[in-house]
Amino acid sequence: IADYHKTNSAQFMAPELRDMTVIHIDPNEIATQMKPTDEQIREEFEHRRSAFDIPERRTIRQLVTGDEETARKAYEALKQGGDFTATAKDVAGRPEESTRLGNLTRGDLPTELADAAFKLELNVVSQPVKSPLGWHVLLIEKIDPGTTHTLEDIKPQLVRELARELAVDNIVGNSNKIEDALAGGGGLDAVA
Repeated sequence: IADYHKTNSAQFMAPELRDMTVIHIDPNEIATQMKPTDEQIREEFEHRRSAFDIPERRTIRQLVTGDEETARKAYEALKQGGDFTATAKDVAGRPEESTRLGNLTRGDLPTELADAAFKLELNVVSQPVKSPLGWHVLLIEKIDPGTTHTLEDIKPQLVRELARELAVDNIVGNSNKIEDALAGGGGLDAVA
């Protein structure tokens, strides 16, 4: 028996146990107790308003020429039902790929073009428009409407985010108090 016990002594030993005192601080748990004020919510909304709004986008084609006369010819051909790609090639000598501007916001375009493009209705060609780049005839192929959110739309999200920020601030403040109390000789049980 003594030999067996000596060979298998690990089976007969109780594991080492330790008592621990832990202060668990969870910002998500604390955030549930934080209540941002209406003023804080309004300020955050105003500060981040542009991040919540999605601008209107338009898929735009353009036929660009160096002179007004060619632009007017192209415009007239298109008003008579001409195909945009064929008109760009036949009247202005432009390949199809040069007519596709893409899906753009107002801010993506020079002012003259943006003003014209964002007044147009879907599948309607513009009168010739002059810009520093030449004369343009525009066609809107698709309109993706923008969205503007109100404070009420975004409020639940802002409350969650602000509560979390307040919780983190609370934790930082309490961490300093805990360190000071521990440095002053207080035990962790008393500090907690």
